[in-house]
Amino acid sequence: MPQRKSKFERLKVLIRPTGKPLWATAVKSFLLMVLAVLIAILLGWDNGIFVVAIVTIVITRIIDIDLPVRKVAPLTFVGFIMAMLAFTSVSLGLSSDLIFILITVIWAFFCISLYIFGKSIGFFGYIIFVMYFIAVIVVNTKSTPLDYIYYCLLAFLVSSLLFIPRLWKMKEDLRSRVAVGFDPQNSLQLGLKNLHALSGVPLDPTDYELFKLGLYLSGFREYSKLLYSRISKGYQDKFKEYLEDINKTSLKIGESIIQVKIKLILIS
Repeated sequence: MPQRKSKFERLKVLIRPTGKPLWATAVKSFLLMVLAVLIAILLGWDNGIFVVAIVTIVITRIIDIDLPVRKVAPLTFVGFIMAMLAFTSVSLGLSSDLIFILITVIWAFFCISLYIFGKSIGFFGYIIFVMYFIAVIVVNTKSTPLDYIYYCLLAFLVSSLLFIPRLWKMKEDLRSRVAVGFDPQNSLQLGLKNLHALSGVPLDPTDYELFKLGLYLSGFREYSKLLYSRISKGYQDKFKEYLEDINKTSLKIGESIIQVKIKLILIS
């Protein structure tokens, strides 16, 4: 009979990290935050330095969401609009407690409801609500609502520098997503995740067919594990060799997709 975990052991599970630290994202966000703060100081926006820093960090995090650029770009613009609305609405809410409570309820309901549209969009809503919470803490009467619009605009313009490397590697990113199912190391769940990420992103017919083929291969690998355990031991070695040959060929196809060789073969 399994033993019940102590409260200390449960606490360790709660505080245990569930993923790798995003060091690259943190460094990029920090450098752009420093740049935005320096510009704010040069402009004499002493009252908005903290706002500029926070909004810069938030928008850079949105730009680094693991989605194609065609989806991240509108999300970033919406994030800028929401940041601007968050700080201006809190600034306007200082005039009345009733208005402030009403605005807070609307923001909480809106941000939480975004999880209906998926994990990535839900994470975006969480970021926006955190930004509203920070706005409640830092907004004061020393700056007008128009000033907060300027602070958010500066942070947005500086953060948008992150789009330069993403746009440069946009086609490479799409090819890597198309080829994800051909890599034997990738799971079917990762293929389905990329299917969701690519939904609504225009792909040419060749890329679309290749992505579907890779997804079928991922499904076949998952099914082959069950099939391997069900067949007799006398055929397991041959079946394993068969799977290894398929994986080698699949890996070569995936590399060719990333290097744009497979498309040339299919077109010709």
